[in-house]
Amino acid sequence: MRVLITGASGGVAPAFIEAFREAGAEPVLVGRNQEALRARAEKYGLPYHVADLADPQAARALAGAEPEVDGVVHLAGGFAAAPLRESGPELLERMLGANLKTLYHTARAFLPALVRRRGFLVGVSAAAGYRCGGKNLAAYAATKAGVLALLRSLAEEEPELRVLALVPMAAIDTPANRRAMPEADPGRWIQPRALAEAALSALRLEGGRLREVLVYPG
Repeated sequence: MRVLITGASGGVAPAFIEAFREAGAEPVLVGRNQEALRARAEKYGLPYHVADLADPQAARALAGAEPEVDGVVHLAGGFAAAPLRESGPELLERMLGANLKTLYHTARAFLPALVRRRGFLVGVSAAAGYRCGGKNLAAYAATKAGVLALLRSLAEEEPELRVLALVPMAAIDTPANRRAMPEADPGRWIQPRALAEAALSALRLEGGRLREVLVYPG
């Protein structure tokens, strides 16, 4: 089983790479940071592609280069917090690009292959998206809510495709989050491995076109 993992140079990705390999899958890594992505691919001995999936042409080119994909785990995304009064259009565009456009273009590019192979698509929302809002999170929450809306719509349109929406209900314990929130208690955060195992557990279940899995710390 060949599984594309986007956002593969990020802090959440190693847990997914390791968990899916242990489950018998062959991950293919995708990301924008060429140096970091190459280092991670070499560490695990895996193929990789450098691509900005917010660009529809890049997503189509990637699908052409990987026509035999059985699943896509879309970890690409971004975070920004600011009051709406202080949020310029550039912040909205950054969140749209990182969280929503990347998923939209990736899903559209790989959809024919995934449906043909009766595969799966995993997307990642957030507590702010699930609750449809949060203080100082207008742009972020709106785009993460869009992730859920996109996945729900796709599940209605494509009955042969397994669609999974992962919803971490707290911060994820990554090096970037620890740097960004040095005063926070990471003991109350979600471990990346728990998120990866939640995805695998949901994908093993029989039946149903859409699963939304809320993941809590613990």
